[in-house]
Amino acid sequence: MMLALRCMFLVLALAGAHPASAQQKTGDFHIVGALPAERVAGLMERIADVLPMLSLRYSQMRESEIVATVASTSASGDPIDLAILTTPGLGVRLANEGYLAALPIPPEEPGPGHWRQEVFTLFHDPAVVMVREAAGIPAHALRSRRDLVRFLEGVGPDLHERVGLVNVGIDSQGYAFATQDQLRSPLFWRIMRAFGDLDARIFDTNAELFEALGDGRIDLAYNVPLSQSAFAPAEGLQVAIFDDYVIALPWVAFAPKPVRDPVTPLVVDVLRREIRDQRFPPSEFWDLAAADGLRQAQDVSIGPELLIFQDPLKKTAILDEWFQSVTSR
Repeated sequence: MMLALRCMFLVLALAGAHPASAQQKTGDFHIVGALPAERVAGLMERIADVLPMLSLRYSQMRESEIVATVASTSASGDPIDLAILTTPGLGVRLANEGYLAALPIPPEEPGPGHWRQEVFTLFHDPAVVMVREAAGIPAHALRSRRDLVRFLEGVGPDLHERVGLVNVGIDSQGYAFATQDQLRSPLFWRIMRAFGDLDARIFDTNAELFEALGDGRIDLAYNVPLSQSAFAPAEGLQVAIFDDYVIALPWVAFAPKPVRDPVTPLVVDVLRREIRDQRFPPSEFWDLAAADGLRQAQDVSIGPELLIFQDPLKKTAILDEWFQSVTSR
């Protein structure tokens, strides 16, 4: 109720400069993201309930397509009003190149929840190891990356072609997890080589990787975003939470220039408050994120340091080493 009243007040304030925004539909408001529409349906309904003046529409797009659309200099036939990305570095890159709008923020906004009022944190998604319970893998014993690499190197043929990774050359979230991981641990590349020695199966997206775990095609996967366990639940899976560190990558939202609808800041406000009140992702995510190990997660901050890994030469070097490690064994 307080949120609805607050938004109503702000809409009326905006109406002083834009009368139509408070009295009638503002036109098509287009939100894009990498998740399938059915997984965000409840969130979109909530935004529509709080801001009934919107003609809200959601489209699923690959993150690379979102970036290309926002950065396009030609007129788009289907413009984007708000984008949701699982990869903050891409948002920072677009902001740095001048494609994003600075939006007003509430006075009580805690920091640092945004970068330059252009890229807004939604929630942090931890990277975990997931194993199939039926495979008999001791998830409780995988307490660190050293435990994992010793297990992979000593398991022998039992896990041959039964371990999985996401293709970091295709999946931007997977690439972001890999870049943060190799910064923090000298064991990262040894782990990748161990996956290569087991002829790891490579999947184009984290969703496909999780699906392979769920249907029994693989038994263990590394750096899986915890949100997958809530967005696409599967029976018989266990989460191994490391004690050394857990990378938590922020999902972000931003509005491309020019802002077509004056209600855009309110949409961001409602979106962030719904997530802050744990109405999105599904409750399973928040239950797992409250686990003791994840309370020590290392949240990745939004900032210009993420641009290092968007540099073409740096990215090429990381991808070359990754593919040599996991596919050329």
